[in-house]
Amino acid sequence: MKKNIYQLVFAIGVASCLFITLGCEDFLEPEPKTFETKENFFQSEDQFLLSVNSAYARLQEWVLQAHVLLESRSDNTTYDNQLNLGVSQHLARVDWFIPNTDIPQVNNAWDLLFRGIKETNVPLSVIDEAVSNGILDQNLGSRMEGELKFLRAFYYFNAIRLWGDVPLILEPITNGLQAFEIVRSPKNEILGVIKSDLETAVNQLPDTYDSGNRGRATKNAARSLLASVLMWNSEYSNAENTLRNIVNSGMYELLEDYSQIFSPDNKFNSELIFEVGFKEGGEGESSNFIYQFSPVGSFPEVIPTLVGDGVWGKNLPTRELVSAYEEGDKRLEASIGFFDRSDTENIPYIRKWPEATDENFARTNHNWPLFRYSEILLLLAEAVNEQGFSSGEPFELLNRIRIRAGLDPKTPSEIPDQSSFRQALIQERRIELAFENKRWFDLVRFNIATGVIKEHGAIEISNPTTTLTSVLPLDPRAYEVEPFMLLFPIPQNELIVNPNMEQNPGY
Repeated sequence: MKKNIYQLVFAIGVASCLFITLGCEDFLEPEPKTFETKENFFQSEDQFLLSVNSAYARLQEWVLQAHVLLESRSDNTTYDNQLNLGVSQHLARVDWFIPNTDIPQVNNAWDLLFRGIKETNVPLSVIDEAVSNGILDQNLGSRMEGELKFLRAFYYFNAIRLWGDVPLILEPITNGLQAFEIVRSPKNEILGVIKSDLETAVNQLPDTYDSGNRGRATKNAARSLLASVLMWNSEYSNAENTLRNIVNSGMYELLEDYSQIFSPDNKFNSELIFEVGFKEGGEGESSNFIYQFSPVGSFPEVIPTLVGDGVWGKNLPTRELVSAYEEGDKRLEASIGFFDRSDTENIPYIRKWPEATDENFARTNHNWPLFRYSEILLLLAEAVNEQGFSSGEPFELLNRIRIRAGLDPKTPSEIPDQSSFRQALIQERRIELAFENKRWFDLVRFNIATGVIKEHGAIEISNPTTTLTSVLPLDPRAYEVEPFMLLFPIPQNELIVNPNMEQNPGY
């Protein structure tokens, strides 16, 4: 089993069926012949490893689609107006803030996050017993528990930020009726579970792995997620302590060349604390970011190796974002390219993940960063500033990021107080972490989402990133953001199958 996480072929139908034991009459409960159950699957170390690896698989699914909800929803990106109606109408509802309870991207996010939660709960429910029975070595069992709790915390943290109160499920569902009795739990209760899971992960995960296990969650990956949770909850002192543990570990540094952070030839580099792994090829472990992020019609100029025009235009930088880069910022060229089309000139497109080497299929070898050292430095600067303005360390941390980008350092004369330093950090995060699925949650966390999006909408309406077409004209309700829209709707299917599930207000 000593293979890189992203090289593993995840078993289909194994973890998905581990919990199924319906409480019915005996004649409706034949012994399973095709699928494994919790009772007969976890009989060896390899089977446990397979189950833990399966729980990581949802990370790949998440980062391949999260940009719709976390970047396009923000002022960072939009969709290409030349997309066909079947795709663009759904993306428009997210991008324009049109209330709708049946958006495929929202439904998919709900499904995959709760599949991930289920796939952590099942092995977690049997690890202690397996250690007691000698199936698992105690150290390995402890590490696996840390990995699974890190993953469960990641999935739940995204869920409460997207929907607020959600079902809190910490044990496998053992009969069909339970699934129809699930109710939403207060997000603060779930936040407590997330923090507890991450404290366990920090204590039980190793600092590093051997080369055959790169891609698994580490102690500092768990600290990074915990710090993000604490910052979300305005626990600045605790967050500062957690962030200092990462910095003081001495394991990370900023790369000199910003573009090299994302190169597929430089995976697991010294700036990356945790990344989601992908592998080019036909095993189903490849990524496709450059295809999703390139404008419609940009083949072969943007992606010269693909046979046919396989670019999708789902995630284009807004012109407003392009204008937010300061003159001389090296991150602009490393992050954004431009393409001329008959309907629109200089269409911006994301090129943080630019390489496409497969001549026949939309698949690439790019990993996706979840936590980078530069973000840790910016979070530490923020945590210190929120506890009291200082002209010392927070400026030094902020300016390390700016100097790497080729920009002049900020000074206390330019940023004279806590509020203005906070604004500088928000701006720096937007540029440094552009397209990495941080922006929407930042807008919500800093309580500026409604105002920013209304201003962004006015700009996008007057000067759209790509030319609007008659196929999908601008909805008159576009960008009329109300506070209830800071949460997404609970998917309509969940309300239909479970009468105990309540919709978020406003939908």
